[in-house]
Amino acid sequence: MSLPFSVQGQSVSELEQEIANYNIEIQKLEKEIAEQRLKVEDTSKKAASLQSVVNSLNATQKKLDAEISRTRNVIGKTETNIEKISIEIVDKRNKIEITNGALSEAVRALNVLEDRSIFEMIFSSRTISDFTKDLVNIQKIKKTLGKKKVELINLNEELFTKKTESETEKENLEEERLKLVGQRESVEYTKKEKDSLLAVTKNQEANYKAVLAKKEAQKKEFQDTLLEIESKLNILVDPGSYPSAIKGLLGWPLDSIYVTQQFGGTQFAKTNPGVYSRPFHPGADFGTPIGSQVRTISDGVIKGVGNTDAYPGCYAWGKFILVEHDNGLSSLYAHLSSILRSPGERVTQGTVIGLSGNTGVSTGPHLHLGLYATQGVFVGKYAAQKKSATGCASTDATGVFADLDAYLDPLSYLP
Repeated sequence: MSLPFSVQGQSVSELEQEIANYNIEIQKLEKEIAEQRLKVEDTSKKAASLQSVVNSLNATQKKLDAEISRTRNVIGKTETNIEKISIEIVDKRNKIEITNGALSEAVRALNVLEDRSIFEMIFSSRTISDFTKDLVNIQKIKKTLGKKKVELINLNEELFTKKTESETEKENLEEERLKLVGQRESVEYTKKEKDSLLAVTKNQEANYKAVLAKKEAQKKEFQDTLLEIESKLNILVDPGSYPSAIKGLLGWPLDSIYVTQQFGGTQFAKTNPGVYSRPFHPGADFGTPIGSQVRTISDGVIKGVGNTDAYPGCYAWGKFILVEHDNGLSSLYAHLSSILRSPGERVTQGTVIGLSGNTGVSTGPHLHLGLYATQGVFVGKYAAQKKSATGCASTDATGVFADLDAYLDPLSYLP
């Protein structure tokens, strides 16, 4: 990866200037990202048409390109900071060695003087003045010894601080590199999305409407199939195994919140379709541009990941992540463009685990957030849940399945 600034063989002051240059560049890019984000939001909120979707994808790509440039600069800044800290660590170690040497010398001198008894010092001294000088020297050496000990303790503490800073910077560096991989993936996905859309529609609005209608039908088929599977699971869910709905118990999954569809997975909603736009919507949808950072809503462990788009004919969640939380709840993040975490990985609330997208059976860029009682949800194969020669069941695709009683309304737990 090429960076705009060099970090080889420079002094601490030069590296500090390097870091200042990176900060200036990062601020410029953050302003550009904010401008592009507004353009994406503006085009996304316009009436659904082929041109508005293409415009939105173009704006999204520009925003992602700016984010990639910013991330590269953050990586460069972090690497420069690590270089600066490394020099400071070497400097501290050299000072510790010098101080250690002076300390050892002082101890040796003190030992020589203190090995002589007071009577030896009196009789070996030619005059009272010589004897007094010996006593003064002992006091000076002891004072020097005390100063050097304090200096050594302070240097060791500074060294420990610098090492901790270096370790933190290295962790930050890995996070930024991980983010860069995801952003690149999201850019590639956005390009393919646009190319595919234009190829299928041949730039005709009527064709686009037909594509949209087909996606809506696929979405309904997926929801009906999922409902059919999960209606037969009959997993016993203990209401005491997870917390009651409390506003603010969980954190938002995105930095910017725009709810496009609420939860509709309760038995009441299925028997009273008029309450929601659909009789069964197993989560909450948040409209957000492709490539938005998706954050986990609570502490937990990545229970599973998958990509149903990798299996032709499987119209489902696309790229998804299931997180099992420490409080008896589990959350699903679906339609992602990039997955940044692996199964078994420990995450805390607010950790970026993926980037939003439009994968799977989706009619526009958004994040689907599902919430479950952990007792009643699992990751499994569609083929094992529904014996069928069509759809996801005819593939080796992995999905998330839950007993109907395990579904919870995410918005009841969010701030």
